[in-house]
Amino acid sequence: TVPDTQAAPTVSAPTASGFTVNFAAPNNGGSAITAYEQQVSLDNFATVAASFSGIAPKVLTGLLPGRKYKARTRAVNAIGGGAWSAASAEIQTLGGVKIWTGGAWGEGIVRTWDGAAWDVAIVHKWNGSSWVV
Repeated sequence: TVPDTQAAPTVSAPTASGFTVNFAAPNNGGSAITAYEQQVSLDNFATVAASFSGIAPKVLTGLLPGRKYKARTRAVNAIGGGAWSAASAEIQTLGGVKIWTGGAWGEGIVRTWDGAAWDVAIVHKWNGSSWVV
């Protein structure tokens, strides 16, 4: 049979373009696990923003800065893919600002104050004709 459903993954170490996903191996269903697949979403998996494959811990890259993502994972064996795990906790990628620290460039985060709470700002850039995220 296909592998069992994995527990929800944990997410950590956000950068401007991604974060790390960690997960545990499920019961393999009697056939060796051949791959692990990960998906991320901005809208609780109504749509999938990006898909990845790899072992834990998996560093996901190529995501948008300043956005709130959830991740899920599943194991695959020769029979097929197990069911997708429950979603991880939400994690927000950094605002995409580079800061000079006196010897190297590091990633920073831009926050805005709305009078009640701080929130991560979405940074836009000019592409020559319009502002884009």
